[in-house]
Amino acid sequence: MFIFACFYGAKFVKITVKKNENCYIMKILTSTDNGFAYSKFTLNFPQIQHSEIFSISNKNITFSDVEKNLKKELKRIKTKEIISFGFDGEVFSDDENVVKNIDNMLITLKQSGFPLMIATSTDSILKHIDILKQLSKNYCQIFVKIPSFDDSVLQIFQPGFPLLQQRLDVVKQLNINNISVGVYISPLLPEINCNAENVEKLVEFSAQNNAAFVMYQKKFTVLDNAKENFLRNIELRFPQVFDYYRNQLSVKNDVKSNAFMEISNVFVRTASKLGIATRPKEFNPPKQLSLF
Repeated sequence: MFIFACFYGAKFVKITVKKNENCYIMKILTSTDNGFAYSKFTLNFPQIQHSEIFSISNKNITFSDVEKNLKKELKRIKTKEIISFGFDGEVFSDDENVVKNIDNMLITLKQSGFPLMIATSTDSILKHIDILKQLSKNYCQIFVKIPSFDDSVLQIFQPGFPLLQQRLDVVKQLNINNISVGVYISPLLPEINCNAENVEKLVEFSAQNNAAFVMYQKKFTVLDNAKENFLRNIELRFPQVFDYYRNQLSVKNDVKSNAFMEISNVFVRTASKLGIATRPKEFNPPKQLSLF
């Protein structure tokens, strides 16, 4: 399990998104080892910003429970909301049971007629390519998460996960199948991979591999009850910045890079020069979505 996913221990993430002027407001429902966690995100040009996260007490949640809740939620929603998952942890796997469960979830989403956003760090998503092609006939945007262009960093950062070229191959394969796919530069950890060179090169690789868009994570947040586990991972994998993170997280839950303005400028300038979009295409809903 890589550092970002272990914050939440996420097994499944469902996000509802409501359009509000120039940004999206996302509400996340995450199935974790400890219960449910809710969060709000904003998706705005040209980055995604994490914000308030809090927990409720429901325990012993199963994938079936999440699926039932999703069906219930889809019946309730009557607006042009986007259903998304995978931003808060990896949900795809080669395990046959997981593949079957994800297929059932995607079929549920297809039947609902709602638009869809998915984020992933692995090539296991390609096991679902047939249903993703069907979902794309409505609205389906895939975000391939790539935190670093440097394989040596990726091996430390996300041990056991695909390296750069494998992730870019996912972008290529989804493109070949006419599925809209972009690169999400995340997680970006200050003093580790949150720097202008990394962002610039990943924008360049995104353009070279015909990604439809590229975005990056603006703010890095750690839950109170996940700080101990996160700092343990930092001490193990990046001991040179352990004191920095321990000090930062002793007074707040987020760590914002001092290089943020430089990163933002480099990102916008490079994306503009290469002609790559900095957000997925807009969803234009029909007058009335299909009722589930």
